[in-house]
Amino acid sequence: DHTINGHGIKNSSEKMEMLANAGMGYMRSTCSWGIIETTAGSMKIPNDVDDVIDDAVAAGIEPVLILSGKGASSTPDSPPLTDEGRARFVKYAEYLVGATKGRVKYFELWNEWNLDGFNASGATAEDYALLMKEVYPAIKKVNPDCVLIGLGGVTNVSNMYEWIEQVL
Repeated sequence: DHTINGHGIKNSSEKMEMLANAGMGYMRSTCSWGIIETTAGSMKIPNDVDDVIDDAVAAGIEPVLILSGKGASSTPDSPPLTDEGRARFVKYAEYLVGATKGRVKYFELWNEWNLDGFNASGATAEDYALLMKEVYPAIKKVNPDCVLIGLGGVTNVSNMYEWIEQVL
C-alpha cells in the first residue's frame, strides 16, 4: 500500500517480483496531483513513478492509483471545493488516466476523505459526491475501460456510515 506516495522506490523491479511471489495481486498507492503537476499547467509522471508502475505490471501486479492532493495549479482548497478547483482536479485525473492507459485500470478517488488529515478544507460528503460526478465521466472518456473506486479508505470513525449515506 502507498508504494509511490510522491516518489518511486529503489529496486522496484525486485520488490514487485518479491511481492508477486508472495501472492500479492494489487498495489494501491497515492499518485498525488502534486507529483504530476509540479509546474502550473504542465503535467508529467516522474520517471521513477513510471518505473514502479511498469515494474508492477511486469510482475503481474495490478496498480490501483489514488487520485488526490494539490497540484501547482490547484486552488487553495484541498480537496477542491470550487467549480474551478474541481475542473483543475479533473484535468489532473484525465491526464493520469490517459498517461497510464494500458497499464493501470483501477483508480480510487481520494483516500480517507472523511478524516481531517486528508481533508484540510473541511469538504463534506456532498462535496465528495460532486467531485465523483465530475471525475467519473471525464476519465471514462479518456479510458472507457478504467474503473473508478469511490469511498476508498473511508475510516471507521463515529460518522462513517452516516457519511457514506450522505455520499450516496
